[in-house]
Amino acid sequence: IKANFFVPAKAKYMIKDCKLCAEKLKIIFKFNSYFPIKSLELMRGVLQAQKENIANKYVDKFFDAMWKDGLNLKDQSVINKILISLNIDPQDFHLNISKQIIKNELKKRTNDALLKGIFGAPSFIINNKMFWEQDRLHFVMEKVKKK
Repeated sequence: IKANFFVPAKAKYMIKDCKLCAEKLKIIFKFNSYFPIKSLELMRGVLQAQKENIANKYVDKFFDAMWKDGLNLKDQSVINKILISLNIDPQDFHLNISKQIIKNELKKRTNDALLKGIFGAPSFIINNKMFWEQDRLHFVMEKVKKK
């Protein structure tokens, strides 16, 4: 499967949409000048954070670092500071996310998503029906209520 890489010419539409959503939700949004980043280790990190029961905090911290604070998540020292703020030892964390069991779990979840037809985030599957993109959340909520 070939990945679709970020196309700078389309960035203005993405930025406009993100700003519109942030304005509606009354949240701070700053398009990250370091975008795109290699997110493989951050994704593996979510799996490790789940094991430590801090996945929500982990995702929130890294999401804010990327889209609110505009931090350079290509810089390992920046990542390490975020991990420390979560009371995670960066050395142990990097050792854990390098383990084959974590790598295999991410591959499995990625393959499962592909088999379900998931192609973007956020995606929601309710009663075998997929909803994609944040502007479809009202459809997701309606489907959940009917469940």
